[in-house]
Amino acid sequence: MLSNLLPGVREIRTPLAAGYLLLLAGVALLHEKLFVPIAPNGLFGHLRSAFSALGTTALIAVLSFAAYVIGIVWQVVWQWLAGRMAVRIASRDLKDVYRTLPNAALAGVTRGTIRDVLNLAAFRLQKELGRPNSELSRSRSNFAASLGKVADLATTSRASNEENLLAVGAKALLASAVEDLIEIVPVRLRSRERESWLIWDQARSEAEFRSTIALPIGAVFVAVAIEGGAWWSCGLVATPLLLVVAFRRAAAATSTLVEVVRAERVQLLEASAMPEVQWNVRAGSPGTPGLDITADTIGFSICAAHSMSGAPNG
Repeated sequence: MLSNLLPGVREIRTPLAAGYLLLLAGVALLHEKLFVPIAPNGLFGHLRSAFSALGTTALIAVLSFAAYVIGIVWQVVWQWLAGRMAVRIASRDLKDVYRTLPNAALAGVTRGTIRDVLNLAAFRLQKELGRPNSELSRSRSNFAASLGKVADLATTSRASNEENLLAVGAKALLASAVEDLIEIVPVRLRSRERESWLIWDQARSEAEFRSTIALPIGAVFVAVAIEGGAWWSCGLVATPLLLVVAFRRAAAATSTLVEVVRAERVQLLEASAMPEVQWNVRAGSPGTPGLDITADTIGFSICAAHSMSGAPNG
Protein backbone atom coordinates (compact mmCIF):
# COMPACT_ATOMS: atom_id res chain seq x y z
CA MET A 1 0.00 0.00 0.00
CA LEU A 2 2.71 2.45 1.04
CA SER A 3 4.82 1.59 -2.04
CA ASN A 4 1.86 2.50 -4.23
CA LEU A 5 1.39 5.87 -2.50
CA LEU A 6 5.04 6.95 -2.40
CA PRO A 7 5.47 7.59 -6.18
CA GLY A 8 2.43 9.89 -6.11
CA VAL A 9 3.71 11.78 -3.06
CA ARG A 10 7.10 12.21 -4.75
CA GLU A 11 5.45 13.68 -7.82
CA ILE A 12 3.62 16.28 -5.71
CA ARG A 13 6.41 17.27 -3.33
CA THR A 14 8.80 18.56 -6.01
CA PRO A 15 6.61 21.29 -7.58
CA LEU A 16 5.11 22.10 -4.18
CA ALA A 17 8.51 22.65 -2.54
CA ALA A 18 9.85 24.64 -5.48
CA GLY A 19 6.71 26.79 -5.56
CA TYR A 20 6.84 27.53 -1.83
CA LEU A 21 10.53 28.49 -2.10
CA LEU A 22 9.81 30.86 -4.98
CA LEU A 23 6.91 32.39 -3.04
CA LEU A 24 9.19 32.79 -0.02
CA ALA A 25 11.82 34.51 -2.18
CA GLY A 26 9.18 36.83 -3.57
CA VAL A 27 7.85 37.70 -0.11
CA ALA A 28 11.37 38.29 1.25
CA LEU A 29 12.16 40.60 -1.66
CA LEU A 30 8.84 42.48 -1.82
CA HIS A 31 7.66 42.39 1.80
CA GLU A 32 7.75 46.19 2.14
CA LYS A 33 5.32 46.53 -0.76
CA LEU A 34 3.17 43.58 0.23
CA PHE A 35 2.56 44.49 3.88
CA VAL A 36 1.33 48.05 3.54
CA PRO A 37 -2.05 49.55 4.47
CA ILE A 38 -4.64 48.71 1.83
CA ALA A 39 -7.82 50.65 1.12
CA PRO A 40 -10.71 48.51 2.41
CA ASN A 41 -12.88 49.26 -0.64
CA GLY A 42 -10.28 48.33 -3.25
CA LEU A 43 -9.72 44.98 -4.94
CA PHE A 44 -6.84 43.99 -2.66
CA GLY A 45 -8.82 45.13 0.34
CA HIS A 46 -11.70 42.83 -0.57
CA LEU A 47 -9.24 39.95 -1.15
CA ARG A 48 -7.66 40.48 2.26
CA SER A 49 -11.09 40.49 3.88
CA ALA A 50 -12.01 37.28 2.05
CA PHE A 51 -8.82 35.54 3.20
CA SER A 52 -9.39 36.71 6.76
CA ALA A 53 -12.92 35.29 6.68
CA LEU A 54 -11.75 31.93 5.32
CA GLY A 55 -9.38 31.26 8.19
CA THR A 56 -5.90 29.80 8.47
CA THR A 57 -6.69 26.38 7.00
CA ALA A 58 -8.26 27.81 3.86
CA LEU A 59 -5.41 30.28 3.47
CA ILE A 60 -2.85 27.48 3.65
CA ALA A 61 -4.84 25.55 1.04
CA VAL A 62 -4.91 28.54 -1.33
CA LEU A 63 -1.20 29.21 -0.85
CA SER A 64 -0.40 25.52 -1.39
CA PHE A 65 -2.37 25.47 -4.63
CA ALA A 66 -0.62 28.63 -5.81
CA ALA A 67 2.77 27.18 -4.86
CA TYR A 68 1.96 23.95 -6.70
CA VAL A 69 1.03 25.80 -9.91
CA ILE A 70 4.13 27.99 -9.68
CA GLY A 71 6.24 24.87 -9.09
CA ILE A 72 4.84 23.09 -12.15
CA VAL A 73 5.64 26.11 -14.32
CA TRP A 74 9.12 26.30 -12.80
CA GLN A 75 9.73 22.60 -13.55
CA VAL A 76 9.08 23.21 -17.25
CA VAL A 77 11.35 26.27 -17.25
CA TRP A 78 14.06 24.41 -15.33
CA GLN A 79 14.03 21.40 -17.65
CA TRP A 80 14.42 23.69 -20.67
CA LEU A 81 17.14 25.72 -18.96
CA ALA A 82 19.04 22.64 -17.77
CA GLY A 83 18.98 21.15 -21.27
CA ARG A 84 20.44 24.33 -22.77
CA MET A 85 23.10 24.61 -20.06
CA ALA A 86 24.08 20.95 -20.43
CA VAL A 87 24.76 21.34 -24.16
CA ARG A 88 27.05 24.28 -23.45
CA ILE A 89 29.16 22.68 -20.71
CA ALA A 90 29.10 19.00 -21.76
CA SER A 91 32.12 17.23 -23.18
CA ARG A 92 32.21 16.66 -26.92
CA ASP A 93 31.01 13.05 -26.80
CA LEU A 94 27.92 14.09 -24.80
CA LYS A 95 26.96 17.24 -26.72
CA ASP A 96 25.22 15.39 -29.57
CA VAL A 97 23.19 13.27 -27.17
CA TYR A 98 22.21 16.27 -25.01
CA ARG A 99 21.33 18.29 -28.12
CA THR A 100 19.13 15.50 -29.51
CA LEU A 101 17.62 14.55 -26.13
CA PRO A 102 17.39 17.66 -23.91
CA ASN A 103 16.20 15.61 -20.90
CA ALA A 104 19.25 13.32 -21.01
CA ALA A 105 21.30 15.59 -18.73
CA LEU A 106 18.71 15.65 -15.93
CA ALA A 107 18.34 11.89 -16.38
CA GLY A 108 21.99 11.48 -15.36
CA VAL A 109 23.35 10.31 -18.72
CA THR A 110 27.14 10.34 -18.41
CA ARG A 111 30.05 9.19 -20.55
CA GLY A 112 29.91 5.90 -18.67
CA THR A 113 26.23 5.59 -19.59
CA ILE A 114 27.08 6.23 -23.25
CA ARG A 115 29.75 3.52 -23.14
CA ASP A 116 27.33 1.03 -21.59
CA VAL A 117 24.54 1.91 -24.01
CA LEU A 118 26.86 1.47 -26.99
CA ASN A 119 27.75 -2.05 -25.81
CA LEU A 120 24.10 -2.90 -25.17
CA ALA A 121 23.02 -1.46 -28.53
CA ALA A 122 25.71 -3.45 -30.37
CA PHE A 123 24.59 -6.66 -28.64
CA ARG A 124 20.94 -5.87 -29.35
CA LEU A 125 21.70 -5.10 -33.00
CA GLN A 126 23.67 -8.32 -33.41
CA LYS A 127 20.83 -10.32 -31.88
CA GLU A 128 18.20 -8.68 -34.10
CA LEU A 129 20.25 -9.07 -37.30
CA GLY A 130 20.67 -12.76 -36.50
CA ARG A 131 16.93 -13.41 -36.40
CA PRO A 132 15.63 -14.82 -39.73
CA ASN A 133 12.22 -13.19 -39.21
CA SER A 134 13.60 -9.85 -38.05
CA GLU A 135 11.58 -6.74 -38.82
CA LEU A 136 14.83 -4.99 -39.79
CA SER A 137 14.90 -6.51 -43.26
CA ARG A 138 16.68 -3.56 -44.84
CA SER A 139 19.31 -3.53 -42.11
CA ARG A 140 19.93 -7.28 -42.50
CA SER A 141 20.47 -7.05 -46.26
CA ASN A 142 22.59 -3.92 -45.94
CA PHE A 143 24.68 -5.50 -43.17
CA ALA A 144 25.35 -8.60 -45.29
CA ALA A 145 26.31 -6.46 -48.31
CA SER A 146 28.57 -4.23 -46.18
CA LEU A 147 30.20 -7.28 -44.60
CA GLY A 148 30.98 -8.64 -48.06
CA LYS A 149 32.41 -5.32 -49.17
CA VAL A 150 34.65 -5.12 -46.11
CA ALA A 151 35.87 -8.66 -46.82
CA ASP A 152 36.76 -7.63 -50.37
CA LEU A 153 38.66 -4.52 -49.33
CA ALA A 154 40.38 -5.59 -46.10
CA THR A 155 42.41 -8.53 -44.83
CA THR A 156 40.94 -8.62 -41.33
CA SER A 157 38.98 -11.63 -40.06
CA ARG A 158 35.21 -12.01 -40.47
CA ALA A 159 34.69 -11.76 -36.71
CA SER A 160 36.64 -8.49 -36.61
CA ASN A 161 34.69 -7.15 -39.58
CA GLU A 162 31.37 -7.95 -37.91
CA GLU A 163 32.53 -6.35 -34.66
CA ASN A 164 33.52 -3.14 -36.44
CA LEU A 165 30.25 -2.93 -38.37
CA LEU A 166 28.22 -3.54 -35.21
CA ALA A 167 30.20 -0.89 -33.32
CA VAL A 168 29.45 1.68 -36.02
CA GLY A 169 25.81 0.61 -36.12
CA ALA A 170 25.57 0.98 -32.33
CA LYS A 171 26.87 4.55 -32.60
CA ALA A 172 24.17 5.31 -35.16
CA LEU A 173 21.58 3.85 -32.76
CA LEU A 174 22.92 5.80 -29.79
CA ALA A 175 20.29 8.54 -29.71
CA SER A 176 17.35 6.16 -30.03
CA ALA A 177 18.92 3.73 -27.54
CA VAL A 178 19.45 6.42 -24.89
CA GLU A 179 15.92 7.71 -25.41
CA ASP A 180 14.54 4.18 -25.07
CA LEU A 181 16.60 3.62 -21.91
CA ILE A 182 15.44 6.73 -20.04
CA GLU A 183 11.87 6.95 -21.38
CA ILE A 184 10.59 3.48 -22.35
CA VAL A 185 12.57 1.02 -20.23
CA PRO A 186 11.10 2.41 -16.95
CA VAL A 187 7.58 1.82 -18.32
CA ARG A 188 8.40 -1.80 -19.14
CA LEU A 189 10.21 -2.19 -15.83
CA ARG A 190 7.19 -1.09 -13.80
CA SER A 191 5.06 -3.97 -15.06
CA ARG A 192 7.79 -6.65 -15.07
CA GLU A 193 10.24 -5.82 -12.25
CA ARG A 194 8.35 -3.82 -9.64
CA GLU A 195 11.13 -3.93 -7.05
CA SER A 196 13.77 -2.68 -9.50
CA TRP A 197 11.36 -0.01 -10.69
CA LEU A 198 10.89 1.26 -7.13
CA ILE A 199 14.67 1.53 -6.69
CA TRP A 200 14.91 3.49 -9.94
CA ASP A 201 11.91 5.69 -9.11
CA GLN A 202 13.25 6.60 -5.67
CA ALA A 203 16.66 7.64 -7.06
CA ARG A 204 15.06 9.50 -9.98
CA SER A 205 12.59 11.40 -7.78
CA GLU A 206 15.33 12.35 -5.30
CA ALA A 207 17.43 13.68 -8.17
CA GLU A 208 14.48 15.59 -9.62
CA PHE A 209 13.62 17.07 -6.22
CA ARG A 210 17.16 18.30 -5.52
CA SER A 211 17.77 19.73 -8.98
CA THR A 212 14.37 21.47 -9.13
CA ILE A 213 14.73 23.25 -5.77
CA ALA A 214 18.42 24.17 -6.22
CA LEU A 215 17.84 27.53 -7.94
CA PRO A 216 14.75 28.47 -5.87
CA ILE A 217 16.81 27.98 -2.70
CA GLY A 218 19.45 30.23 -4.21
CA ALA A 219 16.75 32.80 -4.97
CA VAL A 220 15.65 32.75 -1.32
CA PHE A 221 19.19 33.45 -0.09
CA VAL A 222 19.64 36.22 -2.66
CA ALA A 223 16.39 37.88 -1.62
CA VAL A 224 17.23 37.61 2.10
CA ALA A 225 20.78 38.89 1.44
CA ILE A 226 19.39 41.98 -0.32
CA GLU A 227 17.13 42.78 2.62
CA GLY A 228 19.07 41.38 5.57
CA GLY A 229 22.76 41.63 4.78
CA ALA A 230 25.36 40.23 2.42
CA TRP A 231 26.40 37.45 4.79
CA TRP A 232 23.18 35.60 3.86
CA SER A 233 24.68 35.08 0.39
CA CYS A 234 26.89 32.36 1.92
CA GLY A 235 23.82 30.15 1.62
CA LEU A 236 24.22 30.22 -2.16
CA VAL A 237 26.69 27.36 -1.78
CA ALA A 238 23.63 25.12 -1.35
CA THR A 239 22.71 25.54 -5.04
CA PRO A 240 25.78 23.92 -6.65
CA LEU A 241 25.91 21.27 -3.92
CA LEU A 242 22.31 20.29 -4.59
CA LEU A 243 22.94 20.16 -8.34
CA VAL A 244 25.96 17.88 -7.89
CA VAL A 245 24.08 15.54 -5.56
CA ALA A 246 21.09 15.57 -7.92
CA PHE A 247 23.19 14.60 -10.92
CA ARG A 248 24.80 11.75 -8.98
CA ARG A 249 21.40 10.41 -7.90
CA ALA A 250 20.13 10.68 -11.47
CA ALA A 251 23.20 8.80 -12.71
CA ALA A 252 22.52 6.10 -10.11
CA ALA A 253 18.93 5.81 -11.32
CA THR A 254 20.06 5.43 -14.93
CA SER A 255 22.65 2.85 -13.85
CA THR A 256 19.79 0.79 -12.42
CA LEU A 257 18.14 0.79 -15.84
CA VAL A 258 21.41 -0.20 -17.50
CA GLU A 259 21.82 -3.13 -15.13
CA VAL A 260 18.32 -4.51 -15.68
CA VAL A 261 18.85 -4.29 -19.45
CA ARG A 262 22.25 -5.95 -19.16
CA ALA A 263 20.68 -8.76 -17.13
CA GLU A 264 18.08 -9.10 -19.94
CA ARG A 265 15.18 -8.62 -17.54
CA VAL A 266 13.97 -5.81 -19.79
CA GLN A 267 14.81 -5.42 -23.46
CA LEU A 268 16.38 -2.31 -24.95
CA LEU A 269 15.03 -1.22 -28.35
CA GLU A 270 12.23 -3.66 -29.05
CA ALA A 271 12.14 -4.69 -32.70
CA SER A 272 8.95 -2.77 -33.49
CA ALA A 273 10.56 0.50 -32.37
CA MET A 274 14.12 -0.14 -33.51
CA PRO A 275 15.27 2.15 -36.35
CA GLU A 276 16.71 0.68 -39.53
CA VAL A 277 20.50 1.00 -39.75
CA GLN A 278 22.24 1.66 -43.05
CA TRP A 279 26.00 1.14 -43.43
CA ASN A 280 28.28 2.64 -46.06
CA VAL A 281 31.72 1.14 -46.67
CA ARG A 282 34.36 2.74 -48.88
CA ALA A 283 38.10 2.53 -49.34
CA GLY A 284 40.17 5.10 -47.49
CA SER A 285 41.21 8.28 -49.25
CA PRO A 286 44.50 8.25 -51.18
CA GLY A 287 47.42 8.01 -48.78
CA THR A 288 45.17 6.84 -45.95
CA PRO A 289 45.24 3.09 -45.20
CA GLY A 290 42.16 1.12 -44.19
CA LEU A 291 38.45 1.66 -44.74
CA ASP A 292 35.94 4.36 -43.87
CA ILE A 293 32.71 2.91 -42.46
CA THR A 294 29.70 5.10 -41.70
CA ALA A 295 26.19 4.30 -40.57
CA ASP A 296 22.98 6.24 -40.14
CA THR A 297 19.44 5.57 -38.94
CA ILE A 298 16.10 6.72 -40.26
CA GLY A 299 14.65 9.51 -38.15
CA PHE A 300 17.80 10.52 -36.23
CA SER A 301 20.46 13.01 -37.23
CA ILE A 302 23.39 11.43 -35.39
CA CYS A 303 25.66 9.75 -37.92
CA ALA A 304 28.37 7.36 -36.76
CA ALA A 305 31.71 7.07 -38.48
CA HIS A 306 34.62 4.70 -38.00
CA SER A 307 37.99 4.33 -39.64
CA MET A 308 38.95 0.67 -39.90
CA SER A 309 42.63 -0.16 -40.06
CA GLY A 310 44.00 -2.93 -42.19
CA ALA A 311 45.56 -2.96 -45.60
CA PRO A 312 43.21 -3.40 -48.53
CA ASN A 313 43.51 -6.52 -50.58
CA GLY A 314 45.46 -6.10 -53.73
